[in-house]
Amino acid sequence: MSAARSGVLRVLLTAFPAVLLLPPVRAWLEATMTRQMLLQIPLVIAAGWWLAALLPRAWHRRVSAWNPGGVAGLVLAVALGGVVMTPRVLDAATYSAGADALKLACAFGCGVAAGASWRPAGIPGQAFVVGNIAWMLAASGVLLRDWPQRVCAAYLEQDQRIAGTGLVLWALVLSALWLVPQLRRRRASPL
Repeated sequence: MSAARSGVLRVLLTAFPAVLLLPPVRAWLEATMTRQMLLQIPLVIAAGWWLAALLPRAWHRRVSAWNPGGVAGLVLAVALGGVVMTPRVLDAATYSAGADALKLACAFGCGVAAGASWRPAGIPGQAFVVGNIAWMLAASGVLLRDWPQRVCAAYLEQDQRIAGTGLVLWALVLSALWLVPQLRRRRASPL
């Protein structure tokens, strides 16, 4: 990829979360718990991941000094992702542009930290993180789906159930996205 094209892509990926703050886009995404949890937040995390992939090697070398084996970055990513998905943060983001910006910044930071740490973590570290994220998404999804009361004041119980089911599906999709290539690689290379 040319330097100019890479630079344009970096700018677009960095600006992407800001587009999500535009009032009509924000209102549409946050009108339902389902869109906020299953569409908006994953898109912002993905934008951060993609930006990390586009950062120069020199940046990755500097980061590796405090991120040996990708451990620190993945811990940061999981912590930021957990904060973003809490019901209190989801509620606050619906009525406060500042809370919404903070939520998006945390999601973007989650993506950058995970993207910068993924390769250094290697297969064992990746398996640990994917397994834990899948478990957390599935457990949260089941709780949201089966909880008898609303956990977010801004959303109806039915939307909460749909979002919960979607989180369980995200857990399965993320697991498959990581596991299938690992199995193919394993099958392609003899022991």
